[in-house]
Amino acid sequence: MLKRLTLIICISAATLLINSYNINANIYLDDLNKSIDLYEANQFDASTELLNNLIKSGNLDEQSLTRAFLYRGLSNYENNKFIASITDLTNSLWLDLLNDEEKRIALETRANAREKIGQVDLANQDKDTANKIFENKTDRKSTRLNSSHRCISYAVF
Repeated sequence: MLKRLTLIICISAATLLINSYNINANIYLDDLNKSIDLYEANQFDASTELLNNLIKSGNLDEQSLTRAFLYRGLSNYENNKFIASITDLTNSLWLDLLNDEEKRIALETRANAREKIGQVDLANQDKDTANKIFENKTDRKSTRLNSSHRCISYAVF
């Protein structure tokens, strides 16, 4: 009987912890989305402040943390805080969870920030990398289109 009671208490405690984590995770995700909305509404200071709190909380998963660094870097760039922008964008790229479009935006923005502070060689490297991502994306689309045309032409025969 005591073992059963102990097991029930442990299961109840674990369930409470899991539910608490899910509630907190949803709050942090909501705040991340709100910060992105603020960025898109050109409210860069408010976006940066919310993102600062989210990053400092230590409660973001890696994907959310990556996006938080990306948008804080973009907001910092818009506020002419170029070194902070470069740092955040580098962090977002280093975590390596951005999709190709986000990588391209991060690299182009970091290149622009680097130019503003006189790091022209590094800016050019970022531009080259961003262009390669764009070219690879274009090549993949072209390949898919060509292969789908081949499938259609085979189907006609």
